[in-house]
Amino acid sequence: MKTIEIDYRTFWMRGSVQSSIPERWSEVNPRQLIAIAKNYLGETSEEKMLAEMCGVRKWIIKRLDSYQRFTLAQELSFLTDYKPFSHFIIRKAGVLRAPRPRLQDMTFGQFMFTDTYYSTWAESQKDVDLDKFIGCLYLPEGSTFKSENIEPLALIAGKAPLVVRCAIAINYRLVKEFLTHAYPLVFQKPKTGDKRKGGDGWVKVFESVVGDDIVNQDKYSELPVHVVLRWISRKIKESAKS
Repeated sequence: MKTIEIDYRTFWMRGSVQSSIPERWSEVNPRQLIAIAKNYLGETSEEKMLAEMCGVRKWIIKRLDSYQRFTLAQELSFLTDYKPFSHFIIRKAGVLRAPRPRLQDMTFGQFMFTDTYYSTWAESQKDVDLDKFIGCLYLPEGSTFKSENIEPLALIAGKAPLVVRCAIAINYRLVKEFLTHAYPLVFQKPKTGDKRKGGDGWVKVFESVVGDDIVNQDKYSELPVHVVLRWISRKIKESAKS
């Protein structure tokens, strides 16, 4: 966090307030992430956004001149730079709970469905796809992922405010950057002009993992996501050498 001092004028008097502002995604709290999502949705003003991010009252931001507001906005430039980030800021959405940091409790099957629905929503921007994405990502406490539960969990996810669901999607994009950094061979970024479809083609990836062992395909989907991603990375390296 960076300590800042904001000087403002109110009528004939001058005032000053000291506060702190996040410098990176790891310092953003749930209220601030909600403010970021509201800005994404166009549901907030610049004053409200800056006030929430700086932890001061909106009337103080209104007293600032355009240069002061620009300076504050520059301090928040990291918001446009999606850096690797491994945990979820919003820990729960109603009865649904976020995955553990680094997706430690996530199976490969859950990840495949989550990432596929996220990619679908990113392209369609439809609430139904957003709800299915969150219904795959956030689960009731103590439960395990089952594909047959996606529809009912999507209905539960849909009851959360849209801004909360949008905030979770923004957070997931950061987690995806973390995975891209950890497994660059698996998550190769598309070249300019190229488009990825269907969650990076996870169905084909899963088929390559299972191979001819169709009988045990459910067991493969229940493996920890990092175990499978490491296996895929190793296979890509071996293929490149041959």
